[in-house]
Amino acid sequence: MLTKSRFKKALECPTKLYYSLKSYDDESVRDPFLAALAEGGIQVGELAKLHFPDGVEVHEVGNVTALLETERLLEEQSERTLFEPAFQVGMRMARVDIFRRVGNEVEVIEVKSKGVDEETNMLLKGGQGVTTKWLGYVADLAFQRQLVEDWYKEKGEHVRVKGLMMVMDKRRVANVNHLNSKFPISRARDGSPNCRVDRSLALQDIGEPLMEMRDLTEAIRALEGPIGLANKAAVLGETTFAEFVKQCEEDAVGYQRNAPPRQSPIDTRCKKCEFSKGKEECWSRGLGWGAREFERRKVWDIWKGGGKLFEKGIQFMEQVEEEDLGSGKNVPRQWTQVLGTKTDTSQIDVDGLRKAMLELPPPYHFIDFETSAPAIPHFAGMRPHEGLSFQFSHHVMDASGSVTHRTQFLETGSDINPTFNFVDALHNALSNEGGTIFRYASHENTYLNFAHRQLSQGSPFDADHTQILLNFIEEITYETGKKGGGWSGHRNMVDLKELVEKHFWHPRMGGSNSIKDVLPAVLASSKRLQYKYSQPVYGTEVMPSWNFPSGYTWFRTDSTGTPINPYKFLPPLSDLIDVDLDEIDRFYAGDELNNGGAAMIAWSHMQNADMHPKERKALEKALLQYCELDTLAMVFIWEHFQELIE
Repeated sequence: MLTKSRFKKALECPTKLYYSLKSYDDESVRDPFLAALAEGGIQVGELAKLHFPDGVEVHEVGNVTALLETERLLEEQSERTLFEPAFQVGMRMARVDIFRRVGNEVEVIEVKSKGVDEETNMLLKGGQGVTTKWLGYVADLAFQRQLVEDWYKEKGEHVRVKGLMMVMDKRRVANVNHLNSKFPISRARDGSPNCRVDRSLALQDIGEPLMEMRDLTEAIRALEGPIGLANKAAVLGETTFAEFVKQCEEDAVGYQRNAPPRQSPIDTRCKKCEFSKGKEECWSRGLGWGAREFERRKVWDIWKGGGKLFEKGIQFMEQVEEEDLGSGKNVPRQWTQVLGTKTDTSQIDVDGLRKAMLELPPPYHFIDFETSAPAIPHFAGMRPHEGLSFQFSHHVMDASGSVTHRTQFLETGSDINPTFNFVDALHNALSNEGGTIFRYASHENTYLNFAHRQLSQGSPFDADHTQILLNFIEEITYETGKKGGGWSGHRNMVDLKELVEKHFWHPRMGGSNSIKDVLPAVLASSKRLQYKYSQPVYGTEVMPSWNFPSGYTWFRTDSTGTPINPYKFLPPLSDLIDVDLDEIDRFYAGDELNNGGAAMIAWSHMQNADMHPKERKALEKALLQYCELDTLAMVFIWEHFQELIE
């Protein structure tokens, strides 16, 4: 069937429809339970239903039974509200989030956890089309709207079908604490998420409404117009929306009869194609690549660039000359990567690095935050998708080079926003001595800006202490989103990532400057670090740690002698949970908590689900180890930079 999810795949690239219908492995399909925790979509869906107390749920899971149940319910009562009804016309099929018919008017309502505010605009200037950011959402709704309209036409009824979207309104403020707890998520035995909402729950029980209903009639009309899909996706050319839907239907029928896939143009977006097997087939057909070409380094690996080169016919790194990159602030870094790739050597600007480092006084403080921005606010006073901070790690290196994991903070359960105690603890950690504070990228600055607003609008501390914390934030950050300037602290955190981008590149990094890729590159580069961290010093009095055992070694190699990424050392959660996992509401077993997204999911899980105490303890330990490694990785980078400039 041409479902709405497959239609969205086809909109990204018509060839993906073939891979989807042929059941190629889709690497974008994540654990549905973890996805529900991360995105908040299932909770927002339940929240939306409260706006329609007369709604009836179509519980049937299978497509055929859901279609029959929808038909039965609408035959019983033509004017009603349904949740998850199923509609099919020809090869097209979709389950609508919320369906409502009143008189001769039908509303097809798509529910999204996405946030909007007064600056959100779905239409291009002049109304001549839909913005790229909203194209997929509007096209999804347009597909459903047209399907329902055609469904009624088949029955000889002519109804007016409107397309609407319910979204989270980032301008509204929650006035209920622990609103998320009213929409608890658990994992079913098949791995799918459940949201067990008390059916007596009513809209008035959740405090101030946080959702906005948007009539997308104008946007759908722009999409379905004569230039509807033009210039929105290169693969579509001047195809109109109606023509594209018809093309997808025809392709779906053809693929059932083993027709070959429709070949889409190859561009840089193809690098991230979720169908890895299909990607290789596509490139072989479209570019004539064989095994040798697949092994060569591609121009689309270039940091923040490569797309225009590919369009010019330059496909491989060895073909790139410096003048091909043109001009712009990113060109020096791009050429560094290209040159290093050609020669398979590190590219280090020692003089520039030395100049920058000598301007930064010790002691050196390395901090990392773990944060969340839930669609449904967890605490009164917060807005949908507003960021909160629940964890930090803090390493210190003194002027002699001595390293200590000095402080940490983690709050996984509280009656107030953890950001407040987080900032208080961070202030205590950083305010008693001077020196340089390092962050990695802009994340920490952004979330301290969130904290500043939250403290300003509803602090649990007295006025004097609140002002101390506000001053502290302004001292170590710069204000974001402020046109015409804002504060910029005299002790503004230094972005270690910027030093990497300007002065250091190693072949193991490729086109990435993520700390997860820079850390193994640094370890591979430095004989000093290799020797130091192969010794059992970490976690001892020489180099204290809060979370790792005494004598922990960070430099290890595989059977080929290649340094192993230390993030691979973090233990699977199943090793930390001393209980039969089948007996508890599982988070995920056999996987590591080794990235910021997983940390956010872990914290969300602890807020939204009843949890075995041992599982909670294991997740807390995993969070603490992961965050500590993030700041230790910054220490490694800084130590290697000191080695380079000596």
